[in-house]
Amino acid sequence: MLNTKSDAEVLKRVRDMPSLTAQALYKVEPEVSAFLIGMTKDMFDAQKARDSARDDGMREAIENAETVGRHIQLIAFNASIEAARIGDQGKGFAVIASEIRNLSGRTQTLLDTMSGYLRA
Repeated sequence: MLNTKSDAEVLKRVRDMPSLTAQALYKVEPEVSAFLIGMTKDMFDAQKARDSARDDGMREAIENAETVGRHIQLIAFNASIEAARIGDQGKGFAVIASEIRNLSGRTQTLLDTMSGYLRA
């Protein structure tokens, strides 16, 4: 309990003051909001950079695989020519070369599809 009139006056003055919480929020909220906005932007930019780097890496891998696929097709074509040049003895080799060429073509189609997804 209050013993003196001055204690009551002090208590009344404290109660009449705007709340400490309201003052703190009024001063702190803009700083917290600016911090959160900045942090969100930084996180978004970092994610965008990671996505871009991943996409670039995938494009490079697909381009390398496409190059290998084209080389395999050329090798298979050359193997077919050599098998034909040998004649009957090269027929088995010609079948294998043809299958390699078919697989290489299918691989090339898949790589083109994947590359198209990345471009979209």
